[in-house]
Amino acid sequence: MSSHAPDGAVALPAPAAWIAKTEQTLGTAVALVAAAILLFEVGLLFVGVIARYFLHRPLIWADELASTLFVWLSVLGAVLAMRRNAHMRLTTFIGRASPVLRQRIETTVLLVIAAFVLLIAWPAIEYAMDEAIVRTPGLDISNSWRASAVAVGAMLIAVFSPSRHRASSFSPQARRSRCSCAWRSGSPARCS
Repeated sequence: MSSHAPDGAVALPAPAAWIAKTEQTLGTAVALVAAAILLFEVGLLFVGVIARYFLHRPLIWADELASTLFVWLSVLGAVLAMRRNAHMRLTTFIGRASPVLRQRIETTVLLVIAAFVLLIAWPAIEYAMDEAIVRTPGLDISNSWRASAVAVGAMLIAVFSPSRHRASSFSPQARRSRCSCAWRSGSPARCS
């Protein structure tokens, strides 16, 4: 992605390319962590069932760990859904809207999501700090491991919201709808 300067030095990539690369790397990291948690969770629950029902020796700590991992998995799943634009929505109403109105609705929804997660980020951080003194009975670890999932998820969704907006605003479909509306209004110069 970088180009060579005339004197042979490597030029830095443009800020937009660097941001896109960072977002891609962060998104891949979140997906890998979520996949690892999912695989570990399945194995942990399987071992817990075997220990409880076949060996009659339940692993008390396994239930605690599974519930903590499930919270993290849920939050990271929400982050990935936001990044991939796969959140549930009222597609019946959005699908019937004109392309321009659909784009405005999408922008509004992304702004509302970003505002919401920014509003809950600090209270979620405070909650995680408050939970630091609470110890889980089976694992004897701080409950802030569980409580911090919401804060991390809120911050990651806030990070991915602008890139999601950029992707939806500059997609070929959005560009075609802006061009067709510009042609109908008599100003094709706005098609860039």
